[in-house]
Amino acid sequence: MGRYRRTYSGARRTAGYTVQLTPHERMALEQRAESHCLTMAAYVRARCLNGHLPPADRTCTRAEQRELVAALARIGNNLNQLAHHANATGEIASARALRAALAELGEATRRIMGV
Repeated sequence: MGRYRRTYSGARRTAGYTVQLTPHERMALEQRAESHCLTMAAYVRARCLNGHLPPADRTCTRAEQRELVAALARIGNNLNQLAHHANATGEIASARALRAALAELGEATRRIMGV
């Protein structure tokens, strides 16, 4: 379970509820949650408590989201290394490396935005 932000003051989800499913039922539930880009817990809460789901206008699966987040983390690491080098030496690293990192960042951003 993810952590709440320090500034969060709303109700905390501490009461668990267990449901036994057949493997087929679980797979169907996972597929439905995936089709709405939701976790199973978020999908079940939305269906049970609200009776409806947020619009399924999202274009990527959870696996694709994880891949994009990992790509952004790698790009951020590259940019951080370039910035560290620039701060330590007082010179900007190769302009080619900087342009490549910025191009990667732009491409990842376009993929996330669905452009």
